[in-house]
Amino acid sequence: MKKILLLCLFCFILLGCNNSEQSDADNSDSLNAPNTNSITTFENQENSEISIDTNIPTTSEQHPEGIGGQGVVAIDGYHHEMYYSTELMFIDHFIGLDEFYDYYRPIFQGTMDVTYRGICEYYGISKEEYVSFWESQRILYEQSYLAETYDFEKMYPVETKYDAWFVDEYETDSSFIPSGKIPNGMTTPYIAENREDCYTIRYYTIDGKLLDYVGSDKWEEYLSATVDVNILTFIEFFSIDREEYLKIYAENTYNPYYHVLYPYHPDYLFSPEKTVDYFTVHAERRK
Repeated sequence: MKKILLLCLFCFILLGCNNSEQSDADNSDSLNAPNTNSITTFENQENSEISIDTNIPTTSEQHPEGIGGQGVVAIDGYHHEMYYSTELMFIDHFIGLDEFYDYYRPIFQGTMDVTYRGICEYYGISKEEYVSFWESQRILYEQSYLAETYDFEKMYPVETKYDAWFVDEYETDSSFIPSGKIPNGMTTPYIAENREDCYTIRYYTIDGKLLDYVGSDKWEEYLSATVDVNILTFIEFFSIDREEYLKIYAENTYNPYYHVLYPYHPDYLFSPEKTVDYFTVHAERRK
């Protein structure tokens, strides 16, 4: 809530709007208001909408340095509350709001890829471009009076984790997890080393729940028998169909009170005419 109000104020400043003293007082009161209920809506595999209450009690554990003051976790139950949020100014700058709402979001809604990393991968946005954008925003921010109260990193605690967004392996100590650790019993995903630039990193990622499903012995058998390690050769090797895939992700086994986010949208993973396009980098669709 704090962040949304501050962003509104920041935008007004950039547009040259002048606020009255009374308005400033009202905004100051709002900034001190506690977090209230947040409702997240996403689509399931039948395309019907479900509303999920994500008003989660704040954690008492220490946040990683630089993550900011928020203490609420995201819809999956363990990531930082802003992990699956993306600023509209970032989206509009690189791909445009129409592209995001009419194309990207319908394809990836309900998956783990509605993140900065997912968007950067799909549209070929490099780390250098990402950092350059946010550093330009830092300059504008520091010229506003908001900088006297909130540091840029506290205002954008997730966005400014530049290195963490672009790491090519999953770490057990994550900057995006409020507790600093992945949940007990969670298997980290596997990312293949041999990758082609024309495909997103998701194509070469085998999710931890799938690794648990096949077991370590079968997994080693797959690695020994497969030259091109990716999600398509994986599901073919183990004969995993759409029905079985949905069963594997039927519930959040790490935290049953939270929702399951698919690593790959089932409607695209198991549709040959859509699969290649789903995992391909689409730099041509950028603004």
